[in-house]
Amino acid sequence: MRSLVAPFSLLILMACTPSADVTEGSSASGKTINAEAPFIWANKTFPKTIHISTDFSADEISNITEMGTAWKTAVAGQKTFFAMGSPGNNNYNINDTDGVFGVYKATTWPADVSDDALAITQLFGRRYNVGTASEYVSIVEADILINYKAGSMAFTYDVLDNGIDEGFDLRTVVLHEMGHFLGLQHIPTYYDRPDAESHLNRDDYKATSVMYPSVSSTEEKRIPQLKDKNALVNKYEIGGTGAASAMVAANRYQPANSDPGKNVKIVIELKASGECLHKEDGAVVRRHQIKLK
Repeated sequence: MRSLVAPFSLLILMACTPSADVTEGSSASGKTINAEAPFIWANKTFPKTIHISTDFSADEISNITEMGTAWKTAVAGQKTFFAMGSPGNNNYNINDTDGVFGVYKATTWPADVSDDALAITQLFGRRYNVGTASEYVSIVEADILINYKAGSMAFTYDVLDNGIDEGFDLRTVVLHEMGHFLGLQHIPTYYDRPDAESHLNRDDYKATSVMYPSVSSTEEKRIPQLKDKNALVNKYEIGGTGAASAMVAANRYQPANSDPGKNVKIVIELKASGECLHKEDGAVVRRHQIKLK
């Protein structure tokens, strides 16, 4: 094990053609994009069937399946988010859709993502309503890649509850990435936490959500927390009743004025240094520093 703390990265891919006219802070159209615009399965149809690569060991597959069940029961009685499909091969495509929602053992790591990232979730979709308050990314496909790259930059993962620390807890890593799969983004770090939570110490604050942007090798987060559940309830209008709720559900995350949207390639990379880069069509559209430790 080479690192005590490692960052998570989120890779959002939409079939793209690189554009030279993209400048920092704006899209290829010249409109300022919202790098924090929400990601959502716009059809809101669940469960999503995911296929686990047969390259994982039996214990690893058991860990991944367990975390799918953890999200499945996150909002009790309201929404089943994941179903486990038949085992799949390890032929993940980092550049295009293939119609399969997979969890892959990535022994070859994408060149445009830091080797220090434990895992990535790649979301394929379309950006709508650029430059407006209702901007969002509509997800159509997602994959999870766990970093098993060999060599000096290799990670090890703990899959057994045997009291022996063998690396980063695989279930913790997978639970986090499945949150991204559902459209959840990182919560602020401890140093940027909201005033309402400023009284919490670091460990207590990190425990409020499984979507903290980094994890230590000693952490175990295997159950979605209240903050995660509330985010899903809000995003997918789970449990709402009455005409007012139905109207809100019908109008949220919809293209405005017949906006056709735009297929783009977006990469959100959190480096081990804490620098976070948002790239669109190969150009940096937002750069900011996150204090991880």
